[in-house]
Amino acid sequence: IHLMFASYNNTKRAAISTDNGNTWSADKNFVWPKFSIDNGPGAYFAVSEAPEGGYRAFVSFGEKGLASAHSADGSVWTAEPGIRLNPSAFGLQKITAGNPIKLKDGTYRMYVGDDSDYFHKCASDSTITTNIYSAISKDQLNWTVEPGIRIGSNVTNLCKLHPQAFVDTNGKFGVVYTSQPNPSVMIGPNSPF
Repeated sequence: IHLMFASYNNTKRAAISTDNGNTWSADKNFVWPKFSIDNGPGAYFAVSEAPEGGYRAFVSFGEKGLASAHSADGSVWTAEPGIRLNPSAFGLQKITAGNPIKLKDGTYRMYVGDDSDYFHKCASDSTITTNIYSAISKDQLNWTVEPGIRIGSNVTNLCKLHPQAFVDTNGKFGVVYTSQPNPSVMIGPNSPF
């Protein structure tokens, strides 16, 4: 099992477990790239299996958008050229990445959080709310924004960020995300996803 995380200064780190998560050790082979988007490591990221094999990480770069990196083994990562999604495509200032899930028709859906500057006021101003949006792709490299809001005030009027999608054992979709104020992890309902 591989575990990747970003430390307080956005340095990416990884650990490996060979006993189903009971014990962990540092991944000594871990290499995280710098991205041409700003010659840095990026901030939040989410990882998914890549359709061509290996893994793809989707990395948030604030108002510059989402970039991606590919790894054959989960340890050594290479930045991929270009931007996967731009915040302006959603009408937003900044976005955060989610992990794509494969749909029954073979395409991928990624849920995207609104990380615009006003998000940081969520803890102090209860009138501010954010939504979770989505985009669709056939190859995880070229994305098309889907119209509408996936998780909005119809689910909760709290600010919502860092969506991570999953498919349960019955084939139902769910999205785990954080909320503000009163930080918590919430699981969105199966519908309207």
